[in-house]
Amino acid sequence: MQLLIRPPALRPGDTVSIVAPASHLPHKKRGLLDAGIRRLESHGLRVIYDRAILDEHLYLAGRDEVRARVLLDAFRNPEVRAIIGTRGGYGSQRILPLLDEDLIRAHPKIFIGSSDLTAILIFMRTRCSLVTFYGPMVASKQFNGENARALLDTVQGLKTPVLTGEPLKPGHARGSLVGGCLTGLVHSLGTPYEVNLDGAILLAEDVNEAPYRIDRMLTHLRNAGKLQGIRGAVFGHMPGCDLEGAQEGLLRRVILDAFKTTDIPILFGVSAGHGPLNITIPLGVDAALDCTAGRLELDEPGVS
Repeated sequence: MQLLIRPPALRPGDTVSIVAPASHLPHKKRGLLDAGIRRLESHGLRVIYDRAILDEHLYLAGRDEVRARVLLDAFRNPEVRAIIGTRGGYGSQRILPLLDEDLIRAHPKIFIGSSDLTAILIFMRTRCSLVTFYGPMVASKQFNGENARALLDTVQGLKTPVLTGEPLKPGHARGSLVGGCLTGLVHSLGTPYEVNLDGAILLAEDVNEAPYRIDRMLTHLRNAGKLQGIRGAVFGHMPGCDLEGAQEGLLRRVILDAFKTTDIPILFGVSAGHGPLNITIPLGVDAALDCTAGRLELDEPGVS
């Protein structure tokens, strides 16, 4: 994997910019944004945002050109040290052709997002050589005390997250941690912004996707040759992706079946992505997967 740029760590008093690359924020959920801002400010951070993030066009937070401009302005602003999304939904992939990779690479900053923002995280890794952070967004119910504290610990370089889960397949692996929302990973295929999984430990998670749809996406990745070079796989809690009753546990069997031709360790149910616990994880850094102990440990912080 290519050598990535680790952005400077966040410090008390630094400025955080909020952006909205995906879905618009309904008026009835504006309280979540206000609460998220107060939480960041309570940790000694200065929070700014362009009023355009409250725009609405179709189901998006404004027109593509405006959403892209707001994101690039945050990278361009010398006062901004970290950038965090409002929410996911849909829309991030629409602005990828409008992003300036040279600008982003020249001004490396902490970028935090998850869910639909996976498209931008992949872009920043593959096109800008930047370590990014998969974590809760500021106008979501996930942006609560424990998740927010873990996020700030990670982007300040105070702690390196350790994720635990259920071993589905034994073994040990080391590799660069790459991934995000499974839907976003699959939608990158065949585009100029395609995810690179060679030599990686795959991190994948999603929400409210039936087991057959998880099967379809993993099969698509396998048919595209993306699972051949990975060294291990780690899955989140995947809320709403399993069945209940007699077929409970089908999701685990689907995952094992998808990797039946590869001899890699697989960990399931880590606290990343959708679900009540969304521990912020730097993407691009080297990690060690131990499916005897059921642990994923990062070898280095995501910030410099």
